[in-house]
This record gives sequence, C-alpha cells and structure tokens, in this order.
Amino acid sequence: MCKEQKKELEQENQPNKKSIQELINTCPIPIIAVTAVIINFINEMLTRRSVGDTFEFVWQHPLMFFVNVLMVFATLTIPLLFRRRMTGVLLISLVWLILGILNYIVLSYRVTPFSAVDIKLFKSVASIVKQYLNGVEITLIIIAILALLAGAVVMWFRVPKIEGKFRRWPYLLLALASFGSAYGINQLGIHTGKIPTDLGNISFMYDYCGYNYCFVSSVFDVGIQKPRDYSQETMEAIRGELDGTRSGMITTRPNIIIVQLESFYDVNNMKNYQFSENPLPNMTALAEGYTSGYMTVPSVGAGTANTEFETISGMSLDYFGFCEYPYKTILKRTTCESICYDLVELGYTSTAIHNNRGNFYSRNSVFKKLGFQNFDSVEYMNDLEYNQLGWADDSVLTEEILKTIQSTDSPDFIYTITVASHGAYPAEGMEDTPRITLEGEPDEERANKFTYYANEIYNTDEFVGELVAALSECDERCIVLFFGDHLPTLDITDDELKNQTTFQTSYVMWDNFGLEEEDCDLSTFQTTAYILSRLGYNNGLLTKFHQQCKDDPDYDKKLELLEYDMLYGKRYVYNQVNPFDATELNMGVEPITISHVYERYGNLYVMGENFTDASYVYVNGDKKDTELEQGRYLVVKDIDLEDGDRIRVRQLAAGKTKLSKTEEYIYRESPMIETDDMPESEESSK
Repeated sequence: MCKEQKKELEQENQPNKKSIQELINTCPIPIIAVTAVIINFINEMLTRRSVGDTFEFVWQHPLMFFVNVLMVFATLTIPLLFRRRMTGVLLISLVWLILGILNYIVLSYRVTPFSAVDIKLFKSVASIVKQYLNGVEITLIIIAILALLAGAVVMWFRVPKIEGKFRRWPYLLLALASFGSAYGINQLGIHTGKIPTDLGNISFMYDYCGYNYCFVSSVFDVGIQKPRDYSQETMEAIRGELDGTRSGMITTRPNIIIVQLESFYDVNNMKNYQFSENPLPNMTALAEGYTSGYMTVPSVGAGTANTEFETISGMSLDYFGFCEYPYKTILKRTTCESICYDLVELGYTSTAIHNNRGNFYSRNSVFKKLGFQNFDSVEYMNDLEYNQLGWADDSVLTEEILKTIQSTDSPDFIYTITVASHGAYPAEGMEDTPRITLEGEPDEERANKFTYYANEIYNTDEFVGELVAALSECDERCIVLFFGDHLPTLDITDDELKNQTTFQTSYVMWDNFGLEEEDCDLSTFQTTAYILSRLGYNNGLLTKFHQQCKDDPDYDKKLELLEYDMLYGKRYVYNQVNPFDATELNMGVEPITISHVYERYGNLYVMGENFTDASYVYVNGDKKDTELEQGRYLVVKDIDLEDGDRIRVRQLAAGKTKLSKTEEYIYRESPMIETDDMPESEESSK
C-alpha cells in the first residue's frame, strides 16, 4: 500500500476516533454511570458465584445496590478532574474489579469475604499461602498481577489525554455531590434502619449490603464509636456499681488453662450425617461428667484472633468496626484489661502457647499489650510432626503445657491455641485411608472435606485426652477449659445443625480437684469471668461486670460504654490513667543458650541448649545459613572466624521475623578441644 493510500485511510478513520474521544470528553457522566453499574454487577456475581443470585440481590435490595453503584460512581468522578480522565477511569475500574477477584479467590478457601483487614494481615499470612494455594495457582496469580501492572503502564502512555481548554470546576462539584450523596444516603439508611449495621455475621452483611459497600465500610468503620450517653458521670456510676472487695490470696490457687481448639466443632450436631465412629470420644466423655455447654463465638469459618481477643479481654466485638481485628488496630497502640493483668494480682504467671508461628496475627507484639509474660510459639518446639496440610500436630502441646507448669513456682495461667485442624480441607480426600468415614453427604467434594476434617479433629480430641490424663497425674491443682474458636470452613448452614446456629461451638471445663458440675451456655467474652467465679475470684473491672451484671437489662449498653471508655475514651473507670503497662514478653518456656563455639573442617559449630529448626546463627550481626544437627548443635558451613567475632543465636519466625536472641558470645581462637558433642570427621557433619 502506497503512502498516499495510508494517509487517505488514516483520514477516513479520524472522524471515528474523534467522535469516540468527543463522547468521552464531553459526556462522561453516562459512561461512568454505566461503568459503575457493570462493576457492581460483576463484583456481586463474583461474591455470590451466580448470575441468578446477583439479579435476586438487585431485585430484593434495590437501595443497597443503588448505594453500591453510587459509591463506585463517586470514585469514578475523580479522574474527570484531570486531562488523562480515560486512563483514570480505566485504572479505578480495574482496582474495583481486582478487589472483586480477590474476594472470589478468598471465598474459595474460607467463608468470610475479603475485607480491608486482609490487606493489613497480608504480612502475617504470606508465609502460609502454600497451605491454601498450589504452585500453579500461585504462579497464575503472579502472572495476572504482572499483566495488570503492565496494562496500567500501557494505558498511561497509549490512551490520549484531553487537549486544549479544560474546565475542572463542574466536575469538582460533581465529585463533591457524588461523595456527599453516597455518605448522606448511607447515614440516612442507617438511622432509618434501611441499612443494617450488624447482622451478626460478616457473610450475612456482605450478602445483604453488597460487596463494594462492605469493603469500603471495612476501611473506614474502625474502632468503637462514642456512645451518645458517654460521660464522666455515667462511667463513674457504672464503676460505683462494680466497686467491691477484691479477692484475697487463696492458698490453693489452681493452675488455670484455657485451650482454644482451632476450627473445632462437635460434628455429631450435624443433622443428616452419620460417622463410622464418634470423632470426639474424649470430649463427649468429659461433657458427661464435667461442666459443659455451648460457647457463642464472634465468627464463623475464620477469625481465630477475634475469638481469642474476646476470651482474653472479656470484651465483645459487637461494638467494634466492621470486619475489625483489634489485634491489628487498637492493640497496636494501647494495652487492654485482660485476665492476665487480673491474675497477676493473685500471683499468677501468664503464658501463651501456640504450635504455629509466633508472628501470626502479630501475636509476638500483641500479647505484650494483653499482659502475657511468656509466649511459647512453634519456633521454640522440637519433635514436631505435621499433617497433610502442613499444620503442626497438636500432640506437642501436652509436653509444652507440662513444661510451663514445672518451670514456675507460682500458679500458672496458660492460654493454649491449637492449629492442626485448620483448613482449607482437601476436596480430593485424604492421602491415607481414613479411620473415620462419613455417610449422608451426596456431594463427593464436600464429603471428602468433611471426612478429612472428622479425622483431623479426632486427632485433636486425642490430644485433649492425653492432656487430661497427664494433668490427672499432676501434683498441682488444675482447671482446664476446652472450646472451639469457630466452625470450620465447610459452608455449614444453620438448618444443618441440631442447635440451629453456626455461631455456637462446644466447651468442656475439666478439673482435678472436684468442682461441682454446672452446665450452662456462655459467650466467649464471658468465659474468663465465669472461670474466675467458680474459683471465687473477682479481680478486674470487666470480671466484676460480667459476674454481677449479666442479668442487668442494660448489660449490652453498659458493656459498650465500658469498652469505649477503656480503649478510646478518657478512661474514667481508671481515674483517667491507663493502669496497664505492656509486658516484656519472654519467648519460649526454656531459655536458649550458647555454651561454647568452635571451628572445625571450615565449619562453625555452636553448642548450647534448646535449639530448634527456627534457630539461626548471627556472626557480627549478619545472619548465616544455619543447620540444626542431631537436635543438639547448630552448624554454619564454609566460614572463617576471627578472634573477637560476636556470635548470637536468634529464633526467627518463617526465617525473617526476629522473636528472641541469646546473649552475645565472643569467639576466641584456642587449641582444639575434643568433646563428645563434636563430629569425628568432616563427613559426619553433613
């Protein structure tokens, strides 16, 4: 084709290009309005996994769909203020769609949708992604992200910007009106009851209110809003009701042990399922002879840290922001009244034990704000076994609890968190022949997941039996509460359960000193107050409140006021000071120490006590590749030491987060000293 023909062809196409560009530049409002509708429909479809359910949502909740559209529309008005408006509209649309795709992926592995807190938790959960996604899925996600970034760059350079005269003020007014309308309609809907603020379940909120609305709410709705009747007089009146004689030192103070069982649920409560044998023989037997009942928990399918927070603090999450994890918000800034602080007044030592990473949910930082003195995480445990999904077996916890009790002269408060029965459960079934089989589930994938789950909680139940047997032989008094933190991620619905709610798990309270059985149902935020009441303790304002006011008609209202005052208000109940100092958290039960260091065969050998696979050698502040040999010493290959080199051992979570360190050891060159610990040849060190 000659140059003249090309020029003519370009001239023929030019009017079409101009007409499209003129439409975008001169009439952007209809385009972004349609775009907002399409984005909302796609994201709802990704959330509900059904076109029909999406149309049903639009039909049944038109106000909420309109609010969702208006929120997206408002964000799309921002690019209209700039010359590259088309690029901006495309990029913002892409962000909304990426959020919808992330939600679709997240809902494939748990029951709670994607929210802003998941972004805050990303650093904590990044190292366990492989336990949810396989290599192919991770690769595809990385490729998709890179493709989107590349597309954004291309758009920036290829999509034309507006030339010539450009007026911003009409679009500034449009943007302000759009955001103002979205906020105003939302507030009006909340105050008139048309838009709910709490349906008791995050998933229910997303179903009723729509994905985009709920995600934005999770960004801005954080903390406890100031109650209308909050004042110094109100708080002093509540405090006056709770003032009373504090508990004295009780000579027979028992060890108090709470065992929070990951995703642990009594599947015998399923209506239509039959198992080849009882998956929970020990919990069933304990419930027949000791205090037991249902435990109301704050979440379903996920949210371990929130159940944990309610139990330890005595605070209800009902008053916090949408999808909020206090571990990632308020507890990053302040301490919080807890059972740990309450029991220190009675001479207790508080320890948290968890057979998972110490930095998961930032526990290595958060536990300082809750008053724990010690934290024994998986990085300080040896002889670990792992299940099919890569979670540490719970049996290791029995020895860790016994070591904790034996390591102190004082009574102990021990909060133990299991992990083995964590999801996501394999749809393809178990690698080994299952001990327990299931009848009553026609869907093969769901049957496989339930079968795996039933066998996994059978193993956790064995740990329960082992711990009770070990403590029965203990010469110290002990009281132990076992309970599930939430239902598993198995899409269980209320109508499948005999107790008709997915917000209840089971608990059993065992002791070895003859407490009378007193079956009752509890909420997690009432748990520690109940345990202390059985022992005659009433230390702590929230303990007193739950013990004395649980039948008060204004119980919920007063609890909200107390929580706001303690965490966000003037702390009138504490005389306007924070009485709780963050603790110096000691990591591990037994100290990790270096006894001596030597160099041989060009390798560095560090001898000491209590090393684990999470122990890493640092030389002059530099981390070295480290191997644990024979469970007794650490080896660094191919290194030359000099006299005066500084050596430490650090415990690292997932190889990165520093949890603790030994005292510094100064290396001194000296003649070779043979010891029984030293390998006999270079070959033996491999």
